[in-house]
Amino acid sequence: MLAAVDAQQRRLAAVVAGAVAGRTQLPLAESERFELVLGVTCHAVYHAGQIQLIKRLQAQSGEREP
Repeated sequence: MLAAVDAQQRRLAAVVAGAVAGRTQLPLAESERFELVLGVTCHAVYHAGQIQLIKRLQAQSGEREP
């Protein structure tokens, strides 16, 4: 699962880098591209925070990580 997430994050980063450099044409206005990338980034950060919270709660309860 982690490998799939990592692969998708690398793919997204490549598309964003290509769009910024002008190598990739996207059917969105610049403001829409910005909002899309911002939304995806915020979503990923939100889930990263959830994972850290789960780890902290597991550590406090004495559970081991899977």
